[in-house]
Amino acid sequence: MHSPASASTALGAIIARYRPEIEDALREAFPEDDRAPGLYNILRYHLGWVDETFAPRRQPGGKLLRPTLCLLCGEAAGGSHRRALPAAVAVELVHNFSLIHDDIEDHSPDRHGRRTVWNIWGSPIAINAGDAMFVLAQLALIRAPAYGVDPSTTLAALRVLNQCCLELTEGQHLDLSLEGDPTTTREQYLQMIARKTAALMGGAAQLGAFCATGDKALAEHYRAFGTLLGMAFQIQDDVLGIWGDPGQTGKPAAADVRGRKVTLPVIEGLQRAAPEVAADIRGVYSGPSSPSDDDVARIVAHLTEMGIREQVEAEAASYIEQAVAALERASPAERPAAELGTLARALVHRPS
Repeated sequence: MHSPASASTALGAIIARYRPEIEDALREAFPEDDRAPGLYNILRYHLGWVDETFAPRRQPGGKLLRPTLCLLCGEAAGGSHRRALPAAVAVELVHNFSLIHDDIEDHSPDRHGRRTVWNIWGSPIAINAGDAMFVLAQLALIRAPAYGVDPSTTLAALRVLNQCCLELTEGQHLDLSLEGDPTTTREQYLQMIARKTAALMGGAAQLGAFCATGDKALAEHYRAFGTLLGMAFQIQDDVLGIWGDPGQTGKPAAADVRGRKVTLPVIEGLQRAAPEVAADIRGVYSGPSSPSDDDVARIVAHLTEMGIREQVEAEAASYIEQAVAALERASPAERPAAELGTLARALVHRPS
C-alpha cells in the first residue's frame, strides 16, 4: 500500500507534466481586451493568478485533476492530448464556476487558505463572476476545431459538457435539500455524489477520449471509468472532511462535523451505532446551534471507535478497483493507462 506522501508525489508528477499547457490554455480562454477588468481579475483571483489587489502573484490554486484526467484519457484512447486541450480547459472552468457558486450557497469563507470570492466582493458580484466562468468554459470548447477536432465532434462534445453541467446542478440541489438532515439515506447520498462530483469527472474522461478520437462508443468506456473514479474521490473527500490534517486540507479539523454535513461516514455511523450513540449524533446534527468543540470531538470519537473510517476508505478503494476494471475494457494505450491507474489509486491516499 502506498503511503499518503508517496501517493501525493506520484499524482503530483503526473499533473506537473500537463500543468504548463493547461495553465497557458486557461489564460488564453480569457478575453484579450479585458472589457471588464474587474470581472476577469476576480476570476483570476479565484484561479490563484493574482492576489486580492489584483497584483500578479502565484497563489495556491486547484490541483488541475480534472483537466489532467481529460488529457490522459485522450492519450489512453489512442489520440493526441492536444486535441483534448480545449475540453480540458472547459472542464476546469466549469469546475471552478461550480466552486464559486458552491461557496456562496455553503457560506464558505475560505478556499485553498484564501478568502472566497463572495467573502471579498459580496454574493451578487460572485454570482455574476461564476456565470462568466461558465460562459468562458463554453467558449473554450467551441475552439476545439482549431486543435484538429471536427465541427460535428465539437458540437457533440458541447452537448456532453452541458449534460454534465445539468447533472452538477441536480446534484447541488440534492445536496442543499439534504443539508444537515441526519435521516439522509445511503441511497440518497450516493445519488447526490453521482451527480455533484462523479458526473464532471466522468465527463472529463469522456470528453478527453471523444475529442482525441471522435469515437463515441470508446468514449463511453472512459466515462464509466471517470464516473467510478469520481465516486471514490468524493468518498475519500468525506474521510478528509472528518479525519484530514488541517495543515494539509486547509480546513479546520473535522470541518464536515463542524458544518454538520451528513456525509457517508455519518450515515454509516448512524446505521452501526448503539441507540444512545446514534441519539447523540442526531442531537448534534439537529441542534439549534453550531456544534461546540466538545461536540465535534465526541462525534469524531464515536465514528473512529466504530471503525467507520476504515469501512469508508475500503469502499472508496472498491470504487477505484471498479474504475480500473472499466478502464481495462477500453483497451487503452499502455503508458497513459498505467498513469491513469496510478492517478486513480493515488486519490484514495491523498492528504488533501
